[in-house]
Amino acid sequence: MKIRVFSHLHRPDRGGGASIFTDLSEGLAQRGHDVELFCSYPYYPEWVNKSGANLWRREREVVNGVSVVRHGMFIPRNPGSTVQRAAYEGSYALSLARSTFQSAPVDAVVAFLPLLSSGVAAMLDTKGQPDVPTWINVQDLSGRAAASYSGTIGKALTQVEEAVLARASLVTTIAPQMTAELSHLNTDGQKVQTFPNWLHSTAEASIVRARAAADAEDRHDRRRPLRLLYAGNIGKKQGVDRVVDMLAASDRDFEFEICGAGAGAEAVDQVLPAGDARFRRRPFLSEDEFIERLHWADAFVVPELPTDAASFLPSKLLPSTAAGTPILGLAGNSSPLRDEIEAHGIGAVADWSDPDSILVTGERLRTATYAADGVLERSLALRASAQSSAHAIDQAEEMLNRMVSGDQPASSPVPKLSSTGRPVQDVRVSSLV
Repeated sequence: MKIRVFSHLHRPDRGGGASIFTDLSEGLAQRGHDVELFCSYPYYPEWVNKSGANLWRREREVVNGVSVVRHGMFIPRNPGSTVQRAAYEGSYALSLARSTFQSAPVDAVVAFLPLLSSGVAAMLDTKGQPDVPTWINVQDLSGRAAASYSGTIGKALTQVEEAVLARASLVTTIAPQMTAELSHLNTDGQKVQTFPNWLHSTAEASIVRARAAADAEDRHDRRRPLRLLYAGNIGKKQGVDRVVDMLAASDRDFEFEICGAGAGAEAVDQVLPAGDARFRRRPFLSEDEFIERLHWADAFVVPELPTDAASFLPSKLLPSTAAGTPILGLAGNSSPLRDEIEAHGIGAVADWSDPDSILVTGERLRTATYAADGVLERSLALRASAQSSAHAIDQAEEMLNRMVSGDQPASSPVPKLSSTGRPVQDVRVSSLV
């Protein structure tokens, strides 16, 4: 099968879904499919042109069996600016259009959103081939997010987003809440499905290596301070600067490592208390470093501001559950993050309004991790087992085969809470939730 994939991120970019997009493209190529990927030059999460390439030119290379075509775009200095965001989206759409008007016929097209540009390009690519099915994988509803912050531009992006999704043959989302929000598109069968993100293959290999090298005696030492880790993209919607403020107000001993880069990194650096050895700031970690720090930590901190209506289940939970490190979430009462943690018993949620709750919850998680009953350990292992790379690519290949053969997606009810698409499991650590 000849498949064309549209994405804004690809290896060596990190975070923002880059590893997932790369894993799917390379996984399909390894299974004998002819995969062509249209993507950008590396820029994320630092928001700079990391390759130094001339962004007006396209560049083609073959990477792990995938024909990768790099395209330029306007890279905003302030990703939170609606105007710069519109320029970012528009420039990438125009850049991709140069290739779509010259592209060879394919059997299927796949586009990863949140960048609407990828979806628009996918629609243009199939305009001359009406029988070619298009699969849109929605990682975030960026049009709706923009609409919540801006009037005219946000509404325009929402309309484009709606048009792209309406034309797709299949729409998948990463969380049941998002599937439910798009259920109005199910005018002809079950067009909208939940297809959660997974632990990509290179991370799986890193976890095996890190587990073998981990110092079990050190992890079980309750005399040392509580170890907390935040790693990944530091955006404004995570509110990592608020987490720092809450922890800095405590007189308890702990170690909090903040590793990453992004639009919210400057705000974090500004609030880090000078001379406080409890905090350590590090740049974005390599994959092996990230997995090693997960084994070091007692809890992986995943904050989600309760006021951010556009936030959906973060993929950064996947490596943590596979490494056996519980999730310490900060979330509102109604959020995909809270649902995921509580439904599967993979951690606990602290309260944004209580400065002490982060450390209290962290200590409870540390106690539960090494408890004799092993409930938390088994919950983490169970959740990780449903998120393997091989299983996800099996599902993707099956969906593509059904689309190309003309079969309708299998009809199923909109799932509740569980991002696997299964009924919610009644598995939880009762002392933590």
